Amino acid sequence: MTAAPDGLAPELVTAICRELWRLAKAEDDLAAAEAAATPYWRPCSPSVLGHRAAAGALRADAMRLENAARPNSLAS
Repeated sequence: MTAAPDGLAPELVTAICRELWRLAKAEDDLAAAEAAATPYWRPCSPSVLGHRAAAGALRADAMRLENAARPNSLAS
């Protein structure tokens, strides 16, 4: 990343993005573990859907921040 949104240091933007991706993976892992513990004939717990939604929101935020940090010539 060469440019940073709102004057943030590129290193800080990179660190924030990495943390967002890490948190998204942790949410996905929690959802997978809970779903795996559920017998196939039972519906998944609402918390599985919540973990999956949280992971999706974290990934979306990471992608939005990464896109904002790209130089204008590369952003699409």
